[in-house]
Amino acid sequence: MAPDDLPSLHALRCFEAAARHLSMSQAARELHLTHGAISRHVRALEHDLEVALFVRGHRRLALTREGERLAAAVARGLLQMRDGLAELRRARGGPIVLSCEPSLALSWLVPRLTRLEQPQVQVTQASGAIDLERTQVDAALRRRDFDLTGHHVTPVMDEWLGPVCAPALVARLRGRGTAVARLHTRTRPEAWSWWSEASGRRLPSARQHTFDHFSTSLQAAIGGLGVAIGPYPMVKDALDDGRLVAPFGFVRGELGYVLLTRRPPAEDPRVGRLLAWLRREATRTHRGLPRA
Repeated sequence: MAPDDLPSLHALRCFEAAARHLSMSQAARELHLTHGAISRHVRALEHDLEVALFVRGHRRLALTREGERLAAAVARGLLQMRDGLAELRRARGGPIVLSCEPSLALSWLVPRLTRLEQPQVQVTQASGAIDLERTQVDAALRRRDFDLTGHHVTPVMDEWLGPVCAPALVARLRGRGTAVARLHTRTRPEAWSWWSEASGRRLPSARQHTFDHFSTSLQAAIGGLGVAIGPYPMVKDALDDGRLVAPFGFVRGELGYVLLTRRPPAEDPRVGRLLAWLRREATRTHRGLPRA
């Protein structure tokens, strides 16, 4: 390899992720590759540069001095490229890439996109923490339930929670001592206990069913399996068309939804328009909210 030649950009990305995590496995998960592919790219990079970048111990990695220097340089370079691409997209008015929690995307965001004229939006589904500096995502719509340090955070809408069930179960649910199966989600295991404390209500003990996400627990509720805790934006359409009923109304949650961006939305007209639209839809959604 000639002194001025650049190594494979793909190999550099694999190395940077492995160096940041000090783990080939975590780098593989981030880049959607196999552990073996990451390892091969890193070894090829070491061969091209004729230098060891990692000290490979038992079940752990450590950077060599040369590896630390290269990792810092590659991280700076990738950040500059991402900033340059983001600036280019802003200048040409290209589509915004918006990351949204899967249940919220399926039940609230996507059905309303027909009312969004500008800007164009590409929706990706993901939940939890996100590093906007290391992804091609322009903004992320998230519930405010993790550390948001490093992002510009703009409130979008409050969260309201309440039990929802199929109409056929309402009489049983309201009847004294009548037990209806309770539906839980692994992503929010505390939802039922929080609602009971916030509303001052206690439902009779019953069978329990647990699902991975709100979207599946709500589908189970629509099917008559039991009663689920429903965030109001995710159940509004089902309430409006009669597939679900909220017999006890909704209680305001402690945390709301926010838009995460690299910079203030006012600095990117596309993001500013998206934020304004999200807030309008939030206002429209909560109009007529049945409170507990």
